Amino acid sequence: MLRTLFVVVLIAPLLVCVIGSDPIVLDKFGVSATLNCNTTATVTWEKDDVNLNMSLTDKYQLGDNAVLTVFDVQVADTGSYICRHDTSSIEFELQVQAYVVNKLPVSKNLIEGDSYTLRCSGQGSLNGLVVQWLKDFAPLELSDHLLMIGTDDNHTQELTFNKARMEEESGDYQCDVRNDYGNASLSITIRVKDKLAALWPFLGICAEVAILCLIIFIYEKKRNKDEDDDEGPAENMKNTNDHKEQEVRQRNIKS
Repeated sequence: MLRTLFVVVLIAPLLVCVIGSDPIVLDKFGVSATLNCNTTATVTWEKDDVNLNMSLTDKYQLGDNAVLTVFDVQVADTGSYICRHDTSSIEFELQVQAYVVNKLPVSKNLIEGDSYTLRCSGQGSLNGLVVQWLKDFAPLELSDHLLMIGTDDNHTQELTFNKARMEEESGDYQCDVRNDYGNASLSITIRVKDKLAALWPFLGICAEVAILCLIIFIYEKKRNKDEDDDEGPAENMKNTNDHKEQEVRQRNIKS
């Protein structure tokens, strides 16, 4: 008797993971990000093997169409997020591009021999994060007069001008911050002036006053001389008239 034997082979479900082509990049920390799984099915959101659906707090909010909102994004919130449904999933990458935290004046005037310190602080996703100072968009040539000190995390670089020199330290300096997702920079113009530079305006004013006084003195002296010349003939004429009157009186007495 011929018997038919049926063999059932159980095949494990295939897990399909789709990775987004481009990361979601924010311009700074402290803002919100929206990750859209775009499905009406019930999904589970995960980050670092943690089920976010089970820990929805003020940090996360799950909306319609499997949209996950991440509030107040910080360094710990960057990385991969997985939207999982049955045997398939979609992976999202959330990152923050590098940006400059501090502010810089447009320019700064120094007197030769002055000391001055500039600070460059940057933030962003840690992947490839670099904070540096440049001069004219080129690497700095450090010396005893130009020092750079970084913090332990290298997210802040202090540039110190030690007894600044006119020609060597004058120029345009850039606070440059960059990571794998973008870069930003701020510029400041440093002008180092001669030690006597502050005296030149004062000396100029003194010279102008001296010249003005000299002009007034010469003018007054010339005017006084002209007055003396005008009074001379008049005085002589008066003396002549007085002499003639005296002679007439003497004649009248004799007669």
